[in-house]
Amino acid sequence: MDSRKSITVSEFVYTMRLYWKEGCGNVENEALVKTWEQIGTVILGKLFGDTETNSGKWDICSPPTGSGKSVSIKVLCGLLSRLSPDSQPGVLIVVRRKAEADRMAEEINTLGKRYGGLKEEDGPFAISYHSDNKRDHSIDSLREYPVVVVTHECFSRSLDPLKKTSVPWESLGAFLDRKRKGIIVDESLSLVEAHQLNQDDLRKLIGLIPTPIRNRFPVEIEVIESILTVFQMIDEKAGEMETIPDFMIAKEGIYKAHPDLPPTDFLALNQAMRDADIQRIFKRRNETTVNDSLLFVEETLAAVDAVINGFRWYKRKEGGIHTYNTARLLIPSDAPPVTMMDATATSNVIYSIFNLANPIPVVPGTRSYSNVTLHVSKNHRVGKRFMEEHAKELSDELLANLRGQPNLHGKHTLIVTHLGVEPFIKQGDSESINIETAHFGAVDGSNDFRHCSGVVVFGIQYRPDEWKSNVCFSCLGPQDSEWMQAGADRSLNGYSDIREAVATGQIISDIVQAANRGCCRCVIDDEGNCPSMDLYLLLPERGNLGEDILQGIVNVMPGIRVVSWEYKRETGDVPRTKHEAALHCYLRNMKPEEIKASRIRQELGIPKSTWERLVAKMQKEEANLLPPEVSYLVKRTGKTRTAYFLKGE
Repeated sequence: MDSRKSITVSEFVYTMRLYWKEGCGNVENEALVKTWEQIGTVILGKLFGDTETNSGKWDICSPPTGSGKSVSIKVLCGLLSRLSPDSQPGVLIVVRRKAEADRMAEEINTLGKRYGGLKEEDGPFAISYHSDNKRDHSIDSLREYPVVVVTHECFSRSLDPLKKTSVPWESLGAFLDRKRKGIIVDESLSLVEAHQLNQDDLRKLIGLIPTPIRNRFPVEIEVIESILTVFQMIDEKAGEMETIPDFMIAKEGIYKAHPDLPPTDFLALNQAMRDADIQRIFKRRNETTVNDSLLFVEETLAAVDAVINGFRWYKRKEGGIHTYNTARLLIPSDAPPVTMMDATATSNVIYSIFNLANPIPVVPGTRSYSNVTLHVSKNHRVGKRFMEEHAKELSDELLANLRGQPNLHGKHTLIVTHLGVEPFIKQGDSESINIETAHFGAVDGSNDFRHCSGVVVFGIQYRPDEWKSNVCFSCLGPQDSEWMQAGADRSLNGYSDIREAVATGQIISDIVQAANRGCCRCVIDDEGNCPSMDLYLLLPERGNLGEDILQGIVNVMPGIRVVSWEYKRETGDVPRTKHEAALHCYLRNMKPEEIKASRIRQELGIPKSTWERLVAKMQKEEANLLPPEVSYLVKRTGKTRTAYFLKGE
């Protein structure tokens, strides 16, 4: 460590250039260097500048994928290790997944030793903290480390009044005897926390809370029961009405409108449930079922608390289900300035209505996608529900079409699809193509597929209507019922309908994130080009949405070449022989729950003889067919034996 009080932008850029060439094996150009200067200026200005001036602003840095956003975080924090403890600003880094958090902390420590800030015998300068390693570090010890790396989920939970008991924001945001000066979010973070209540969930919640605890919290129980009563009244009045339009119930919380009401403490109620002998009260046999019940209680209490303290609007969902909805921005009132590194920020309309966002202009020429060919087929049904209901036939159809693409033969090709479709892609034999798979929600920011010279985006994540409204209300403030029912002008910031523009922008971001998992994230020359890559995309049949998506991709990936993909709706005979891979994928993707083995076998269509072989393999200790968190168990009830899979938290 040295006696300097800060790191300069020029020092960071110089170190970044060396590491980019020697540590990453990449090529730089003038625009890339300017991009790093931009990143260094933003982050170092927050860490060592006047925090009062920047307080509360979110600087949105959006250099394209492959321009060194994650690398720059590691290099910058590695350089921070040179400073003395009293000069450390304190940094919280937020990444998507646990494995990324572990890698980020490990590489920062490695660079700290390379740059002379740490010795081999020194303890860690940076640590990761998440549910898998929380036993290694207590909550109170987090303040001792200059750099803490957490997941998006951990960060979000720390800001929720009813979930932060495990990881409170006060612990994440503290460094020694002061606050951390910077939060760096790698990849886009969901800015909005949404909650929804319905009649069935409230009934279940009341049923799960034992009488002794209900007696301790009469006010809280009364609030829950009063909301349930309102739902019952709505149900009676709805009668035979075919449709009920969305409408705003109240634009402010109950306690703001009626401050004389007795206060509620759902946090204490939730903690009482956690402290009780729930195993005995619930009379359940396995720990996973009990934990599921406790998680349900926590989530539902959080929704009740949010609904009574925020705006509330009504939506009748499919099946005649009445719901209350609310949402809020995930920003701590005492948060230091945030820097978000989001490669798709230019297509994400949310930033245009988020008044704390400060978008940093992209340096032109940083990247070129002229070596990427986008193959497009139009007018397809690509939503999650339809594709998961027809997963087998649609997967066979896709694989048959890809076999007809000679440019993919012998190459690694990543297929990104819906979670319920992924196992069926795994199961089909693509013959001449080396297929790898991932699903939406688990691929953003990943560097695991950079060797793939083909990427197929198989499906689109449509956001439900309540998501669109919640985002707009959280950023713009709650609107009236006429706005919700499209009877009012919803034009804003150059968009004819801001509500739909937010949804379309998110779709474009999802697709570009998936596309940039392949080799197009690699830089091979001083013009910012990538290796040759083929991107395949099925566009939807909804109005102008397909054209809007296509134009958005072209804007975010400058230079990309667009060609037509003659996609055949009929499918040939696709051999389905990779049952082991499909089963492992299915089990890895399942929620923490208990599922009968016969149901999974039936869904995947695995022959009896193959299933018996897989069961024998699962029962061997050395077998690696089961994901670590999944168990294969057999229950005996009299003479009946029932096999099932159990996945823990």
